[in-house]
Order: sequence, then structure tokens, then C-alpha cells
Amino acid sequence: MGAYAEVCSDGSLSLYAQVTSLDGARQVSGSLSGPLSEPEKLGEALAGELIGQGARSILGEIRVEAAV
Repeated sequence: MGAYAEVCSDGSLSLYAQVTSLDGARQVSGSLSGPLSEPEKLGEALAGELIGQGARSILGEIRVEAAV
């Protein structure tokens, strides 16, 4: 899992995130931009988008692998 945020020249916040399986076969990613004053809302919205694309399943598989 990785994430990157940057403040844009117009004063907005852009957030980029990606979740990739350990073998690299599955990956979900996304990006959102919004008000700099609401980073939590932006992060929650992007997390929801990634979960909708299957991030929860990928992270679940990683947890199983880590427990072995």
C-alpha cells in the first residue's frame, strides 16, 4: 500500500493511493483532489474508492501471508 499527497498551485490537495498484492498480480489505485482544509474527508473518500475496487480483499490476502 502506498499513498502520496501534494498541495497544488491552486491551493487544493491531491491524494494518490495504490494497493498491490504481494505477487503484483492485482492492483487498485486512485486519486482525488479537494480542499486543503479537509484532508481527512479526502482520505476517507479515496479509501472508500479503493475498497470498492477490491483493496480490502488484497489487504486480507497480505495479512494471511504475513501470519504464515
